[in-house]
Amino acid sequence: MLTLNLSNIFLNQSAENKLEVIELIGQKMVEAGYTAEAYTLGLKMREAISSTFLGNGIAIPHGTPNTRDAVIKTGVVILQFPRGVDWGDGEKVYMAVGIAACSNEHLQILRGLTRMLGNDELCSTLAKTENPQDVIDAINSPSREPELISEQRVPERVDSNSPFALKAMASGSVCPAPEKGMLSRVFTIFNSNGMHARPGKVFVSTIKPFESRIEVRNPDKSGAFINGKSLMKLLSLGITRGTTIEVKASGPDAQEAMDALEQAISEGLAE
Repeated sequence: MLTLNLSNIFLNQSAENKLEVIELIGQKMVEAGYTAEAYTLGLKMREAISSTFLGNGIAIPHGTPNTRDAVIKTGVVILQFPRGVDWGDGEKVYMAVGIAACSNEHLQILRGLTRMLGNDELCSTLAKTENPQDVIDAINSPSREPELISEQRVPERVDSNSPFALKAMASGSVCPAPEKGMLSRVFTIFNSNGMHARPGKVFVSTIKPFESRIEVRNPDKSGAFINGKSLMKLLSLGITRGTTIEVKASGPDAQEAMDALEQAISEGLAE
């Protein structure tokens, strides 16, 4: 398990723009022994592809798959910018969480961040705090389980390394619908780092245009379903590589939403 400590937290930083933030994160990661200098280029490339802004003043800069060989060991650095840094699209970042991952150890950090994102007062406090332990405590605080919507049983996970089996699972297996008019399928996520920010954004943006209600759960973690159109809640599920999730859709365009999601997952969620 990846453990945050005081050496990971850097308060009262300043930067003129997000490029300076990213360069500073890259520097801190090199100094901590997490990455080689080449990883900073990956941080910049990822940001150019898609903004890593999560919401509520928090961004999570991280590298691209082709710079993963520059990661020496999984690590996280958290930089606070009390005056805020323009992140584009009218958003300001007060806390930038740099992530270098060569495993799934960082996912509990992401779950902690998603809990924080839903608490405006806490995020405002952390943006100004002068005590680094406040940041650690906020991320490591025990999670509250999302509201339980259903206790529907899901089929057992299929565990196979066969390319044909992987393709079948990625395309979505059909579950018995728990309610009339509701569709239910299971999908196995094969992204190398699981459901982190980028594939999560693609997942959410794929289903947001549809009117139907889309709910997701990770049966390995909880029996609870969450709103699949919320990136914060999706990341809080802790979906790692090989996890089989259950997706429910109900509404006038449920079938179309499921088909679109199936295609996005089978295409690797843009990774």
